[in-house]
Amino acid sequence: MADMIDVMLRDTRELIAGESLQRADAVAATGRSVDQLGESIRRYLADLGDDQTLHLRSEGARAQDILSAVINLEHVADISPTASWNSPCAASGAARGSHPRKPLS
Repeated sequence: MADMIDVMLRDTRELIAGESLQRADAVAATGRSVDQLGESIRRYLADLGDDQTLHLRSEGARAQDILSAVINLEHVADISPTASWNSPCAASGAARGSHPRKPLS
């Protein structure tokens, strides 16, 4: 999950720098994949809690740590500005050059 977000953020940086507008679709697809993976992990943890008694405090704490990490990673993925880049207005404006972009420093 972290590797997917790393690629997503790198692609987002290229989008912001104006290097490749086509990356918007890849960033959006990766964002959807991160959401689906996070949902699957949360479902697994919920099923694990239902199927097995987490009688040990450390097992419950570990499940909570994993859940917290998943939620935090999803928040990082949500930071990406893919919604604005995927809008028709933003794409047409970028194609016209009405949004000058400067390289990140």
